[in-house]
Order: sequence, then C-alpha cells, then structure tokens
Amino acid sequence: AEPLADEVVVPEPFPFSDRYPAKVLLSSSGDMAILVSLDIDVGNVLPVDGGFPGRDDPFEPLVATVYINDGEAQLLAQAGLTATPIPNESMRAFREYGPGTTGPEAWPTFEEFVTRMQGIATAYPNLVRMESIGQSVQGREIWALKITDNPDLEEDEPEFRYSSTMHGNEGVGTELTIRLAELLTSSYGSDPDLTALVDEMEIWLCPIHNPDGYVAGSRNNANGVNLNRDYPDRITDPYDDPTGREPETQAMMYFTYDHRFVMGANYHTGALVLNYPWDDTFYYNEWAPDDAIYYEYCVGYAIRNPAIWNAPWPGPITRGWEWYAINGGMQDW
Repeated sequence: AEPLADEVVVPEPFPFSDRYPAKVLLSSSGDMAILVSLDIDVGNVLPVDGGFPGRDDPFEPLVATVYINDGEAQLLAQAGLTATPIPNESMRAFREYGPGTTGPEAWPTFEEFVTRMQGIATAYPNLVRMESIGQSVQGREIWALKITDNPDLEEDEPEFRYSSTMHGNEGVGTELTIRLAELLTSSYGSDPDLTALVDEMEIWLCPIHNPDGYVAGSRNNANGVNLNRDYPDRITDPYDDPTGREPETQAMMYFTYDHRFVMGANYHTGALVLNYPWDDTFYYNEWAPDDAIYYEYCVGYAIRNPAIWNAPWPGPITRGWEWYAINGGMQDW
C-alpha cells in the first residue's frame, strides 16, 4: 500500500508513550485482520473515498487511524501494510488550548473540573455525594458524583453509570457528564421527568477516568497503557480479575463490583456514533445476547440528537466489531 500523505511527517508520540498516530490503508478484510492479529491500537476507521458502505455491502478500501511505535510499524511493514505518520492533532491542540494555556478558549484544568464537581456536591447536599473510586498512576483521585434523592441510603432502585475520558485526550465527555450533573440537580423539583430520574434511580457520573492522561494530553495513562485495551476480555483474557491491571482499570472494576449497574455509557471523542457490544468479535461476527435491547436504547439515545442520528458511517449506531474490532475494551467487560 502507498503512503497516505504527501508530506513527510515526523512521528509525534503522546506523553508517557512512544506511540504516535499514523494512517494505514486497508484494501481487504484480510488487512483488517492483520491489525487485529497484531493487536494494533486502532482509533478510527473510515472509507477512503468518503463513501458510506452499507452494513452488508462488499468490502471497500478503508483508512485506519492507528497509534503505533516504530516496532509495530515494522511489524505492519512485514505484513505488507504501510503505516504513514500523520500530525498528532490532539497534541497540537493541547499545546495551543490545553489546561494551563492562557487563551480565552483554554480548557479547564483537572483541578478546575474537581472544584466544579465539589461545587455541585456542596450546592445540593440532599442529592449529591462526591466520592473517589481510586487513584491514578500519579496519585490523582478518580472522582465520581452520586446523584439520587436519598444519597446516604441503599435503596432498591436501578443504578446507572456514565464515565468519560479514559483516553486522556478525549475530553468532550468530561464536560457533558458534568453538565448532566448540573442539569439533574438544578432541575430537581421543577422538571417532572428529570426529577423522576433522580427519585427513581441511583446515577453515578465519573467525568475523568484517566486524570493523568488529561493533565498531560495523552491518550494513555501515565504508564503508557491504553485503558480501553486493559480490561478482561471474554475471548483473549477471560479471567475476571483486576490483579496486575492498571490502577485506573482496577479502580473502575472494583467500583463496578460494589454496585449493580443495570446500564452504563462511556464517552469517547472523535466520531458521531453510538457504539455497543460486541467490540471483540472480528473473527466471529457475533451479536451479544442483549443485542435487541442495546439496539433499542441506542436508537432512543441517538434519535434525540440530530447530529448523531444524521451522522455518516459508522453512525448513527453500530455494533463495535462492524466498525473495527478491539480486545480488552471496557464496554465488552
């Protein structure tokens, strides 16, 4: 495959890691299988020609955005695929707008987000508790907001979990989850629908799963690990044990063990699409046992957001493996 860029781009690795973004042309399903077999970190896959393939159409050329180091680039080359480094746009944006910059569009610092969460908990003590579910590699707290009408009681009601920013350079969901907390609390008692959610559910919001990555503008945690490849996987790593995993992964696993979440959602950044299990069935084309329920709820979510509902492929909704396959993802776990 020929390189996909006219200019020569010097690899721009993320902090904590030697991995940098690159493009790989996929001319066949066999090329996609190579990425899976080499356990390449894939971030996005889109049609080369800008078209939008149907779910059952024949394979058409795709371009994958991957995050690799030089050794993985060599492995891809040995398999007949060319990885062409591309600009690390998120790192460039981080240097221009990230926490600590002084421009009017500077992103909030981690500490500012924490202060904002503390403000919600302080302003609504009858509805909100702010709890740490664990610490990051560098010792930052991983905060979660519990929102319910009796936050100090263990009531017999469904529990729901929103989380975000397990990739530290994907921060849109941080803002969205905190705004959701602000909406639920400020509307309590005045909006019947939102009041009912708070009264009848136990809602947990974890806006920054990877605080070290957010602070540094890195996709990975401070050990250079992609947290969304670190969870037990029913195919490649089926033993459900936190031992030996990253601190952030262990925190989320133990947090989940302590609750009975009937549903959860996890925000990423980079595409307008709602992605649901399975992610890890590239070789099997398997549907999850709860596929019909996932589909119904995904439609219900996406149809209320025109930008998502009218988004091109892979949107508005997709089973993960129909887009691209990963192992060790949180949603499959």
